[in-house]
Amino acid sequence: MIREVIIWPDPILSAKCEEVPVVDDAVRALLHDMEETMLACRGAGLAAPQVGFKLRLVTVLVRSETGAQVLKLVNPRIVKREEAPQLMKEGCLSLPGYYEQVRRNRHVTVESLDETGAKVEIGAEGLLAHALQHEIDHLDGITLTDHLSVIKRNLARAKFVKAKKKGMRWQAEKPEPKDFTDPTTKERPSRVPELLEQLAGPPKGP
Repeated sequence: MIREVIIWPDPILSAKCEEVPVVDDAVRALLHDMEETMLACRGAGLAAPQVGFKLRLVTVLVRSETGAQVLKLVNPRIVKREEAPQLMKEGCLSLPGYYEQVRRNRHVTVESLDETGAKVEIGAEGLLAHALQHEIDHLDGITLTDHLSVIKRNLARAKFVKAKKKGMRWQAEKPEPKDFTDPTTKERPSRVPELLEQLAGPPKGP
């Protein structure tokens, strides 16, 4: 199920998210929706607050020479950072068409639960490290704009407030109901395999 992505500025994008107490079918359903939404919007990552849920859940696209896969992470946290800075252009699905250079750690280690509830540890560098830091920021109410100067942030805010007043929305398809526990969601065929196969070109950003 493809969900509507919330456009910044919005209160939920500035809120600290709650930990997920148990990885059950409802959580897995939401993670699947996030994965499908991220791929349909050609993003590199997506956090639960971006689709309206204050939960510590993220999906991140990982590309390699052999193909693409999606990390689905529950309660992820960064446990180690390599302080060497790396400057990289970033975008965000909650800021359509907006890109800025952001300085982040070159390498991070993340501990998390996967969609089965098993513990996982991920060592990441380069683009994947940036994407993980970007999405985990979202879980603490931090967006791309919080890494900018006050002047750039205020200009971005004015731009997106105006665009939202004119009806700006960011969705790949008409969104389904917000309740991710709705049993009808399980009856819809998944588009994830199709979207991964069709994936081509650079992602739009974390």
